[in-house]
Amino acid sequence: MKLTASEVKFIEETWEFYTDQRIADEITRIRRGLGLFEGATKNQVYRARERLGLMKNRGAKGED
Repeated sequence: MKLTASEVKFIEETWEFYTDQRIADEITRIRRGLGLFEGATKNQVYRARERLGLMKNRGAKGED
């Protein structure tokens, strides 16, 4: 199942402080609450961020 517009908006709002896996888990949890049992994947979240131009710094853990 493709990501909906509201799910993409959720990614835009949370990408800075959640990992892609955490965002995918949250979207899946919300979908299951609505009775949809097809979950979101980490790859779907990554590709949506990529299309929006929202890229994380690689290997920058703990650096200012």
